[in-house]
Amino acid sequence: MPDVITAALVDDSDDDLKIAKRLKPTGISCAAIRPPNEQNSFERLTEQLRKGNYDVILLDYRLDDEVQHGYRGGTVAARLKEFHPDLPVVLVTTEEKHEEWVKHNPRVAALFDHVVLKEQLSRAPSRALRAAEIHDLVAGYRLLKTAATSKDEAHAIIARLAQATPRDHFAPSLRNAAVRTPELANWFLLELLAYPGPVLPLQDAAARLGITVKAAQRSAVQTWLTTAAYAGVFGGMRRRWWRGRLEQHLVSDTCDVREAPAEERAAYISDLVGEHIAAARCVWCGGSFIERACVICSEPVDATHYLVGNVDDRPAWAEPARVCFRCIAQGDAENVRFVTGAEPIAHRLRAGDLKRPA
Repeated sequence: MPDVITAALVDDSDDDLKIAKRLKPTGISCAAIRPPNEQNSFERLTEQLRKGNYDVILLDYRLDDEVQHGYRGGTVAARLKEFHPDLPVVLVTTEEKHEEWVKHNPRVAALFDHVVLKEQLSRAPSRALRAAEIHDLVAGYRLLKTAATSKDEAHAIIARLAQATPRDHFAPSLRNAAVRTPELANWFLLELLAYPGPVLPLQDAAARLGITVKAAQRSAVQTWLTTAAYAGVFGGMRRRWWRGRLEQHLVSDTCDVREAPAEERAAYISDLVGEHIAAARCVWCGGSFIERACVICSEPVDATHYLVGNVDDRPAWAEPARVCFRCIAQGDAENVRFVTGAEPIAHRLRAGDLKRPA
């Protein structure tokens, strides 16, 4: 059981406030707070939260459904961040779309450090996982608060927090910025761990290894990749793998399979872990020269069957967004702005002039 942390769950629904009690076995001592239904309720609520000395605040977004003088959770989060920048705030919602909405709205994303569905906190198996993420968020904020008092340069502070080494090709965008807890939290959560670059999410890590995502999740493979795993701040919330260390796992004294077909990479891994590991196949052609995962469907794709486009506001140091031919042909990439020279190919895919191999 991790150390007990204190939290406040703010919701205007009495049924949803019952979640607070269910969190106690997970090491979260959570107060259930219903917004006051009176004049100046916003000021009264924010003052109550500010004086509560909580480790984390869990906020419903729609606080105005049942409260006459209500307001949105984002308004509360903004006030809390203004007065307590070292306090993590989690959006607790019933709507899955809120996670994507927060992710793609920079101003809102800066207010919420994490998004959790109420359903996930209501059910025992998923509750433990989400609670562990909240614990990691609080622990991360404590580390950031301590680091912000350091006299080192921003680059050194961030590299230390990420447990990066000189071999990890680490290039943070806050190199010349003032280092404060909110800046550090936003950079880790909204940049380093949000986009493939120095560290890779599971689908990109699996594609780089040439194996299926399911195979990459097997305990034998996870154990083999332990030294490549990102173990820096917020690593418990966003599991990632260092790209450079990952590729070194495909090199030995006798062979180098980094550029080999997926079958060879999978066979190499199978020999090392002592289990059969399935090779990945390109989602478009079924080929074996897998390079990365499609940003839309997360499926593996080879180097000749994706286009590069602008899908989000990823930082310049991140890897470009790759969109597979299948997603383009199926009409799942209508909002993607492709780079110069790629649009004619995208047009042919949409028109059906380029078809998947039989």
